[in-house]
Amino acid sequence: MGLRTDGDTVGGRMLDKGFDPLKVDEIRPHLRAGFDAAHKEAQSKARDAKASWRATTGETYGSVKAATWKANKPAHDGNRVKLAREELARVSEQIENGAVEIAVMQSAAARQAQESVKVAGYREKAAQVCGHRGQTSVRRVRTEKMASPCLIRSRK
Repeated sequence: MGLRTDGDTVGGRMLDKGFDPLKVDEIRPHLRAGFDAAHKEAQSKARDAKASWRATTGETYGSVKAATWKANKPAHDGNRVKLAREELARVSEQIENGAVEIAVMQSAAARQAQESVKVAGYREKAAQVCGHRGQTSVRRVRTEKMASPCLIRSRK
């Protein structure tokens, strides 16, 4: 008769008939295991969907009820909304002020870092100058010691 019931063939026929491709791909592995396995999987998913419906709505699922069911309108407290908006505005202002303060602090930190680099350079130059002065002082003392007897003789 040529009837094939493997998962790929059944999945292809389902697609030909306009079934959702994502759902066909989802059920295809179960069809490979056989129709009983696919049927059990479908029952499990239906049971899960009904439990989800019950958890969301607080009511038992019914196909007639599901077609016309609407969620209850939540209670609305205008005063709470007003207070929340005021709080949001206050927090937004604090965030803006904080961002400005952060920018000022970052600028000050950058200036301080630049000044620290300059001071380090000045300290290095000062150390070099002091080193040269020390060498000059030593040379001057040596020169004076060597020149002292000459100066003493010439003065006489």
